[in-house]
Amino acid sequence: MTPSQSPSPICAANNTITDMTMEEASSTSPTHILSHSELEITSRDSQENDIHTQTPITENLTFMDEDPKEINTNKGKSPEVQTATQTNPPKSIEITVLNDIFNNTTQVSYKAHKGFIPRDSFKPNLTNNEIINLLKTSFLNDSNAYKFEVNTTSTYRYFTIFFKTRDSLNQYIENSPENLKPIKIYELTNTAINVLIERKLSTMDQAVIKIMDIPYNYDTSMLIKHLALKTNSNVIDHKEIKKPPRKIPNRNNHGRLFLIKPAYKQLIVQFDKKSAYDYFMKENYWCLEIENFVIRILPGNQNDAEFKKRTSKYYKITGLPLNTTHMDLNPLIKHIYGRTCTFTQTTKSSTMKNAYVYVSPDNYPEDATGGASLDFEGHKIYTMPGHLAGKTCNICGSPLHATNACDDKNFRTDNNNRKFFNKRFIDRKEEKITINETHKNRYNHIITLNSNKKNQQSKSPHNDYTRPQSTDQNTTPRSGSLLYPRHNRLQRNSNHPDTDDNHNNNNKHTIPHPNIHYNPQDDSSSKRIT
Repeated sequence: MTPSQSPSPICAANNTITDMTMEEASSTSPTHILSHSELEITSRDSQENDIHTQTPITENLTFMDEDPKEINTNKGKSPEVQTATQTNPPKSIEITVLNDIFNNTTQVSYKAHKGFIPRDSFKPNLTNNEIINLLKTSFLNDSNAYKFEVNTTSTYRYFTIFFKTRDSLNQYIENSPENLKPIKIYELTNTAINVLIERKLSTMDQAVIKIMDIPYNYDTSMLIKHLALKTNSNVIDHKEIKKPPRKIPNRNNHGRLFLIKPAYKQLIVQFDKKSAYDYFMKENYWCLEIENFVIRILPGNQNDAEFKKRTSKYYKITGLPLNTTHMDLNPLIKHIYGRTCTFTQTTKSSTMKNAYVYVSPDNYPEDATGGASLDFEGHKIYTMPGHLAGKTCNICGSPLHATNACDDKNFRTDNNNRKFFNKRFIDRKEEKITINETHKNRYNHIITLNSNKKNQQSKSPHNDYTRPQSTDQNTTPRSGSLLYPRHNRLQRNSNHPDTDDNHNNNNKHTIPHPNIHYNPQDDSSSKRIT
């Protein structure tokens, strides 16, 4: 029986199944129009077998149920990621256990033997790739040296060489290749690396100092030049240490966080020679006056005995006016044998500030049981040894009562009877700089023009708030402003309210003053006015 003679089951109207031949099925089935491909197949078959006969099937076939279609869970997946499903259990295979093949060999025989060369052994102008190429060239004729790499352990850099045999490593430890002499190769062990690290860091530590109490916004490049000139040596490296601004909880500035910058920053400085370090440490220089502030000088290593000597003993001075400087406290500092002075950070609501005066342990009263009060610029201040210093009043600085029990009378009250204590300032008796009223009235139009230009230049496209400009008012002069910057909230510029709305709507265009007709081509007139 040929495949073309297989019966085809046909479903009748009464749901009964009958068997018939392909010829009968084709005669009763609906007409189907052959496609172009089917026509080709048909024509090809007719050419190969011109005469085709079919033999009807007369034997009875048992009807069988169709198997359900299996859903392929791996459909669409590549053969590499398809999971192999095992339908048949594996055949039982006899496994022979071999335990004596690797008994005569040890893992040590395949271990790489490592040597290393410190980075300091090469010229400082060579790059890592150039050093690697130099090592490869030096061991070009020795196949036992097969790998070269650069490594760093705690900022200590060295180059590792891998050898296949222990004998090769020992050979080059004793005698380096000709191209590397007089550079020496060491065996790479944890002990050897740590010995060299300790030796290098100890040498560097003898030329590193730490600078404290630098104003936060001060340009340290000028300070580095000053240190190099003072010590007659070169600064080969330095790093600034800044604490991030402190966030004030539950307060914001028009959707932005309210931040307060620290008053000071630190600087770690490394000199090219130890004499610069000795200049400050052995000559007993605890501080250095820069412009209108004083910096503290400490060893870079906090475990150094000199570091503990300069930071362990101090006096606390409270109740100082906000514009107090180290020059104002010179008489008191000399009286208590102080070596350096630092001030605490102030805020917008501070009424006074405190200071710490560090002294040598030899001049510190270990058995002191009390402090002292002094009259200072019309205010009372308090001085206490560090071991007795505790919480003091934040209004007047007294250690005898808490802040909520202060009896200071210098305050004002608002409509809600809240007290606002007056801030303490030293009256410098300085002349207040103001414009003459005659000049102000006579040249008011010029002042208005220049003020308008300055306001427009100060506005930025991304900031709608600027500091208010003033021409006839000066705030109370305060020295040491770099040490204690005020953090006033920026206010909206209200000099020209008729132009603020236009400026906010379109920040890219400059709105001129409505009463001034300025001709940009008349540059000579503008220069003469200026």
